[in-house]
Amino acid sequence: MALQVREVTRPDWDGVVVEIREEGEPLGQVFADGPDLLVEWFSPAEGAPVLEVSEVIRVLEVAAAILAPEPPGALPEPVGEDPIEILSDEFDAKATLRGAEDEGFFPTRVAAAILARCSDLGMAVVRLEGVRKSAGTTVAVPGCLAEIGEAHRGEQWPTFVAGCNVQADALLGRWARNAGLLLAIEVEDAGGEVFIL
Repeated sequence: MALQVREVTRPDWDGVVVEIREEGEPLGQVFADGPDLLVEWFSPAEGAPVLEVSEVIRVLEVAAAILAPEPPGALPEPVGEDPIEILSDEFDAKATLRGAEDEGFFPTRVAAAILARCSDLGMAVVRLEGVRKSAGTTVAVPGCLAEIGEAHRGEQWPTFVAGCNVQADALLGRWARNAGLLLAIEVEDAGGEVFIL
């Protein structure tokens, strides 16, 4: 069972706390103490659970993304500018090829830049599909399809974005070993609208 994170406020704590849960039961919490991010694990009555290291790392990265302050010198995007138009302006020309519905297929290096830009713009990467180019068409790469948004659906928007984008980045890191891999990317905005880049 996958671990989940929930952004919570506690009456005895000034600031946001990210609770780590398994099957609805709290296992621990992550919080900021000055510039440091700390994790506190709870002692369950029936003994400590055995957890996959990769799953613990994933939820800690999501928690850190939720609690991380804006980096020094970060500039907010201009008010009123549409994030999807920003992504299109910056990346449409970098697609290796376009599909029947004008979806772009991007090399992994460009896909990594798109993922980073989505985080900057507050967009969630909700689906990744890896393909290879073959005789002018695309062929799906086995094991390179992820419906990321479904795993995080129901979360508060900042938690949803952080969870989706950290997971997308981790998948891209693993999938990038596939030579010639191209990625189709779907993103979601805060209004729930999904776009295929």
